[in-house]
Amino acid sequence: MVHGERLEAAHPGPEVRLGIALRRAREGSDVSLRALARRLHRAHSTLVEYERGHRLAPIDVIEAYEAELGVPAGTLVALHERARLEIYGADRSRRHTYVLRPGLAAPHQLPPNIAHFTGRAVELSRLRALVAQRRPRTVVILVIAGAPGMGKTALAVHLAHELAPDFPDAQLYVNLHGYEPAQRLGPSQVLDRFLRALSGRAEVLPADLEEQAASFRGLLVGRRALLVLDNASSPEQVRPLIPATPSCVLITSRDLLAGMVATEGAQLLPLDVLAPGEALELLGRSAGAKRVKSEPDAAAEVVRLCGYLPLAVRIAGARLATRPAMRVAMLVERLADERSRLTELSAGDVGVRASFAFSYQALSPGPARMFRRLGLVPGPDFACGVAAALTGQSAQAAESDLEALVDTHLLDIAPAPGRYRLHDLLRLYARERAQAEETAQDRQDARRRMIEWYLDTADAAEQLLIPGRRRLPYQPTGRWGEPAFDTLGQALAWFELERASLVAVINEAAACGLHSFVWQLSDALLSFFLLRSHWGDWQATHRAGLAAAQEAGDRLAEAWMMVSLGQCCRILRQFDQAADLNRRGLKIFGELGNADGQARALTNLGRDYVKLRRFSEAVDCLRQSLVTLRETDYPHRRGVALHYLGEAYRELHRFEEAVDCYQRSLAIRRALGNRWDEGGNLCDLGQAYRELQRFEEAADSLRESLAIAREVGDRWGEGRSLELLGLVVERTYGIQEALGYWREALAIFSELGDPRADKVRSLLATPSW
Repeated sequence: MVHGERLEAAHPGPEVRLGIALRRAREGSDVSLRALARRLHRAHSTLVEYERGHRLAPIDVIEAYEAELGVPAGTLVALHERARLEIYGADRSRRHTYVLRPGLAAPHQLPPNIAHFTGRAVELSRLRALVAQRRPRTVVILVIAGAPGMGKTALAVHLAHELAPDFPDAQLYVNLHGYEPAQRLGPSQVLDRFLRALSGRAEVLPADLEEQAASFRGLLVGRRALLVLDNASSPEQVRPLIPATPSCVLITSRDLLAGMVATEGAQLLPLDVLAPGEALELLGRSAGAKRVKSEPDAAAEVVRLCGYLPLAVRIAGARLATRPAMRVAMLVERLADERSRLTELSAGDVGVRASFAFSYQALSPGPARMFRRLGLVPGPDFACGVAAALTGQSAQAAESDLEALVDTHLLDIAPAPGRYRLHDLLRLYARERAQAEETAQDRQDARRRMIEWYLDTADAAEQLLIPGRRRLPYQPTGRWGEPAFDTLGQALAWFELERASLVAVINEAAACGLHSFVWQLSDALLSFFLLRSHWGDWQATHRAGLAAAQEAGDRLAEAWMMVSLGQCCRILRQFDQAADLNRRGLKIFGELGNADGQARALTNLGRDYVKLRRFSEAVDCLRQSLVTLRETDYPHRRGVALHYLGEAYRELHRFEEAVDCYQRSLAIRRALGNRWDEGGNLCDLGQAYRELQRFEEAADSLRESLAIAREVGDRWGEGRSLELLGLVVERTYGIQEALGYWREALAIFSELGDPRADKVRSLLATPSW
């Protein structure tokens, strides 16, 4: 047993343990360990005596022994607190306010307030409220967390200057450099700085972290202190810096510091990008308000290209401020090039890329690889399955890496449940890192797996939309497991959620020369685009699919894309273009001997001829389609051909034949369980009944059609059913009843931008009464 341990065994009180710790911190002193312990024991006894008899002020005892022992007053304050704990136990209500002598410093270390601080009114209001609502005798800890360049430090310093008058005794600031390994400060280094600042002396400071923390807490007893701990990387870096007496601690971090929230009761404020108006104001303050106002559209585009990230906006403003001859529109041109945008957003030794690099370099290998691969995601947000496909991991492992990126604010959680998103500038940085650190083959393999995930999932969802519809041949990889789609509603919801990403993935596949994915994914989306009236997306993706098929020399895919495009053109009332595409597709299908394709092209061409009012040619095409379908087992296409043949007969005023075709088609749709087409069938059947003046049957069919349209979310079908119901009701119940149906129909067609809105407006303006 060493000498210190023998002494501690002989004198087990807290003052002896403190004395041993102090002795270890004062190497080279001529005060023996036993003498130091004896003096501390006397100090402790005197403090106990004070507590019982109130004969001496504690600060007098502390200052006397501080001079004798040569140790900081904070250490003796801590010793006093231990004495009080022995006497009063857990009763913390018996506290003293130490009136410190002028010898103790009152440091004011806050950096200057940010000259161009802008916005953040909501965040400041919430932070002020949290400080105002703190309970008596407690420390309020506020963690401002956000991505690099989000303006965390600016917000914390701005708030600290507002709060400073309420904390006059000590205002401490430190940049912890948590994300710069070469400069990162440990808690012991910070405490050494704080102790020197608070005690006003540089000698005889404890070196042990526990003793430093005790001295620090002791020196803050009775003081109203404000601490700004900037750029913390972990709870461990800041925990020893938290005072034990009422004070306010502002912490900024790129991590969520969830441990501080859980154990220290810290209040978390996640910081997001600026609102567009705030970003414009910040640009104006940096570059000059007149300059920004003179080119408002260009200025708005600058802050958009900066992703509304405060650091990026300030740098853009600085570039304009230092280049008086540069027009704002010229900066837009520079920032528009994604390849050089991060380079443009740098000024001197400050840059967005450098800011991101500190966080990226602190990542462990798994999350770092995930971050790089996410730069390949072309859509606005993504699901965990996409990340798993990019990295070739299990979903569980991918989720763990994604959450690590969320914790460091290199990745955001998207509003939709289970989805993530990258800030635009972080996406560019991730893409740079992938380009620099991954091989071209690794990037292409990752991209291919991502597209396969989208295609496999879209394939499974599409099968629920229009049962029985045939597509271009495709064999799912099966490597991602079975997608969990049990109902039409679930499939449609997934398509809606992924719509923007799916379109972006098609464009990405086209740009990378992955031709088959372009037409396969476009074909998988056709039913969704049709059912949800996304005409622009339909046309854009299938044009890309057609171009890819022609470039690859795949004639089957080329003809299929032509006929699909023709179908979209007809819906958009581009009837001549639709007929031309269907005729070209029909010719290729004939050369290939593909009966399914021929039947599809003939059916669509017949519908085009109906719209072109070439009714006899329409009937010929549709009858020929039905003859072709005898050679194939394709009930879905037979139902479509019968439906359109009924439409041609109706236009020829052969209403009984039209009703017969509609009824036969309806039976096929019901047998297939195709609710969407069943609703459309009933709508056209109702219209034929109306033409025959069989109004009761017409109303029944149209009401059933309306119910199905609302069930499956067919907005266009809902509007058409309402329009026709109005015509039937007008004849049976009068104009006032009809007006309500037409107003609803007009709202729907106007929302969809459908030309039928004009027809309904004319009904409302000049009813047929």
